[in-house]
Amino acid sequence: MKLSTSLRFSLVATFMAVMLGGCGKNPFRPDYSLVPAPFDTSGAPRTVTSDGLIYYTIDPGHGPFQVVPNDATSGVQIQYTARKKDGKILSSSYEKSNYGLPFVYALTVDLSNSRNVIYTEGFREGVLGMHLGEKRTLVVPPSLGYAGAGTSLDKDTLYYDVELISFQ
Repeated sequence: MKLSTSLRFSLVATFMAVMLGGCGKNPFRPDYSLVPAPFDTSGAPRTVTSDGLIYYTIDPGHGPFQVVPNDATSGVQIQYTARKKDGKILSSSYEKSNYGLPFVYALTVDLSNSRNVIYTEGFREGVLGMHLGEKRTLVVPPSLGYAGAGTSLDKDTLYYDVELISFQ
């Protein structure tokens, strides 16, 4: 018995719908169940940079070392969660498939290893100056985020909770 293309498509679509509906979770969507609540910025010192980045220092961290600009070889290990203003999570190092492990972030754009690069100038600027163990909430305006990148986030202010775990 030979099945038509449309019947084969219908059978596959029905099978996928039953499988996805039956497991309760969509396996193609990130599982953010390990992501902690957003940092509480009330009472935290606020800094506004000349280009509009705002960051709140939740915990100042410790140690004499800090992330410095123009260090082309350095990277840091961080935990982060990126959210939209409404609280919707965009990405997170806590995502379950990553087992909540810290993210290694290259301070310079390295297109050969794009998994370790977050392409917003505001994020990079917000990480600079952080001390070991420091926690910050970055408020990245569209001009320092994805403006002009042709994404759905072009006009969004982004919120990043970042903790510096170690230097690489």
